[in-house]
Amino acid sequence: MKSKVVGLDISKNTIDATIVFQGSDESWHDSFLNKEFGFNQLLKWVSNFTLPREVLFCLEHTGYYSRELCRFLDKQALDYALLNALSIKRTMGMRREKSDKYDSLVIARYGLKFYDELKPGSFLQGDLLRFQLLLAHRKRTQEKEMAYQNQEKHLKHCFRNDPSVGFVLSDLKKQRLFLRKHRLLIEAHLDEILINSALKEHYDLLRSIPGVGKITALTTLVHTHNFKRIKDPRKLSCYSGVAPFKNESGTSIRKGTRVSFYGNRKLKELLNFSALCAVRFDPQLKAYYQRKVAEGKNKMSVLNAVRNKIIHRMYATIRRGTPYVVHPVF
Repeated sequence: MKSKVVGLDISKNTIDATIVFQGSDESWHDSFLNKEFGFNQLLKWVSNFTLPREVLFCLEHTGYYSRELCRFLDKQALDYALLNALSIKRTMGMRREKSDKYDSLVIARYGLKFYDELKPGSFLQGDLLRFQLLLAHRKRTQEKEMAYQNQEKHLKHCFRNDPSVGFVLSDLKKQRLFLRKHRLLIEAHLDEILINSALKEHYDLLRSIPGVGKITALTTLVHTHNFKRIKDPRKLSCYSGVAPFKNESGTSIRKGTRVSFYGNRKLKELLNFSALCAVRFDPQLKAYYQRKVAEGKNKMSVLNAVRNKIIHRMYATIRRGTPYVVHPVF
């Protein structure tokens, strides 16, 4: 266990750093530029206290702002951990101050306290990064396309045979068709990358599972880092917000099990579509769904169980290395 932690609060232009030591209440702070020159200055500053390789760098997962710093630390073979901002917030207790300097101190203390539970950081690169960016771009395009489509339907319903909305409807249709064309171009680019990608084998295995489409398969590969970061299906169920948890207290509160509000909503939404598709076209899951509903189970509860079954099928297929085989129900 390392007894020295540097907490880093990342913003677009600057990095606030605070170093703390095990068994000491003292801390030291400084600020650096969020670019390679600033990264080197950060290491020189840390060297005034100890060797950089003896330090654990802790930072919140701030997306693109922290990416270059993670790349730099990875290149220097230095240990770092990407932390969940909500986890840090829930362990701070009463807080009266909000500043970048104080945030870096809180992150450092969190890293020192929960060092044994932290996982080494890793960032997406190569094809996984390309898929992540393209999937996010496709999602934004699709949302705009759906917004135009809903507005078009709304106007048609509320202004039937009214010539005053003719131009608006025509323009909405043009915008919708343009976005649809653009979305299809993005999907075609995804297919081009897949052809020569090292992820193609795992992608094909996932696609062999009934209900798992192209977007669901790619999104799963991205969030699990090609099944190297999230190696257990139960952890992916928890991460995606489909794992049920107890909700009990004492002898009076018995609310049964329910899924947690905390989870990756995008992945959960895709898994929901996969489950809806699977209970229609997969003989086993269709029979399972119909049997449980006939027993009086809540439909959404049964559908959530189907989501979990799909996740377990993903991991089983990847571990086995052979496509999923659909068995008929007799």
